[in-house]
Formats: sequence, C-alpha cells, structure tokens
Amino acid sequence: KENYMISPTSYKAALCLAAAGANGQTQDELLKAMGFQSVDEMNAWYSMVYNETVDFNDSLEAEKESIAEIQSDPDMADYYTVDGEPDGAFRLVNSIWANEDGNPEFTQEYIELAKEMYSAPATTVPGADLADAVNSWVSDATDGLINSITNDMSSVDLALVNALYLRAGWVDSFPEGGTVDDDFTTIDSETVTKSYMCKQDDTYYYEGENG
Repeated sequence: KENYMISPTSYKAALCLAAAGANGQTQDELLKAMGFQSVDEMNAWYSMVYNETVDFNDSLEAEKESIAEIQSDPDMADYYTVDGEPDGAFRLVNSIWANEDGNPEFTQEYIELAKEMYSAPATTVPGADLADAVNSWVSDATDGLINSITNDMSSVDLALVNALYLRAGWVDSFPEGGTVDDDFTTIDSETVTKSYMCKQDDTYYYEGENG
C-alpha cells in the first residue's frame, strides 16, 4: 500500500557481485537471469554504467570550473549571465556483507575482485551489528536520503547492497500547468482523487518480434 520505485540497474549491479563470486551452474544461471552470455559481457556492462557516473561528475566539475572562470573575468562576465552554480550528483556504489555468525566466508581473491572491479567492500560483521553497519553504509552512500533499510539482519547470512544516487535536473522539465486531477483505483479497489502528470509528445520507442 506504499509507493515504490524499482531500479533495474541496482538489481543487476548487486547480482553482478553474486555472479562474480559464483562458479559452475550457479554462475551460469545468474548470468542467464541478467541476460549476459559471459562474465566478460557482465563486466563490460558494469564498466559502461559506472563510466556514465564518472562522465557525469567530470562534466559537472568542468562546468563549475568554466563558470568560475567567467565570474573571475570582468570582460567575460559582461557577455555571459550565470544563474547559480551547477549542482548535481551521480553515484553507483555496491557492498557485500557476511554474517560472522553464519557460514559465509569471503576468500581473499573475492575481496580483491569486488574492490577492483566493483569498488565494493566485502565485509564480515557479527550478526547483532550487521543491520547497523549496513544502514550506516547506505546513509553515507545516499547523503542521508536513505538512513535505514532494515532493523534486524541477525538471521541474514549474506547481503548484497547497492545504492544508485542521482541528483540532476530534467532535460525537458514538466510544466506545472499540465497537472490534472483524476480518479485513481487503490489496491483495495477504492477510488480516490490524485494528481496526474499529463503531456502529449512525440517519443521514440522500440518494437520487436514480441511487441
């Protein structure tokens, strides 16, 4: 009865950590579930996504430097209008946690792989402290926007955690005047009035053999 937003990229990134530590049939099934033919293809996908975050933040810093240069040069300031400093953030971060009281144990090879390939710490924590450790990591990764995801992880053997943090403006902003009120049917089949974003536009889409 609550609103949720699901990030397929986050699911996929977390499963990459699992597939990287698996082998044989288990690894094959994980790769198939994610739509990859091989570990190399999986790693190439993750690198592509991660590099998007790097490019975003590099572009943001370059824009900040450009504006700072304009503001420090009176001649340039006469020709350019600067409306505030560029703001934004884009981060994709992962971590994997093992319950010290359970059976999982990370090999040194996996710890190094997770760190080098996915920038993911692989940490072993006592079960009683696991929830606090994960919640603290999530809070830091999202700048406090998500400060808790669980109250108790003492019975969890292994946890794959991903945070996708994006703060940016829309390429095409939605006009406030386009909002209209209309009926919405809840999960209990009740009809309530909600605000809808309504817009007509030309949009590209993909059409394949299965629709």
